[in-house]
Amino acid sequence: MHTLPGQAGGVINVFNLAEETQEIRFTVPRARLNANHDLGVCRATAIWSADEVEFRLFLEGLTPAVVLIGEIMDQYRSVGVLWRIGRYSEH
Repeated sequence: MHTLPGQAGGVINVFNLAEETQEIRFTVPRARLNANHDLGVCRATAIWSADEVEFRLFLEGLTPAVVLIGEIMDQYRSVGVLWRIGRYSEH
């Protein structure tokens, strides 16, 4: 996970090291994301609770993905960057 001081959100690198498609689930404390409110998320489903966020995504076998959270999403949209790593799918 990578964050910047003073910015809400960040990016999380996710890897599926298995040979078959898997659902990847993990949680992150809200405080690590500097999130006083629910933030937008790209490339994963997010379930926000009072203290943490659960992320869920499906990844094909042997692929990486980058989950974008909060302010970083707006930065990539503003410069027209379409950034896709891995073969991500929502199920």
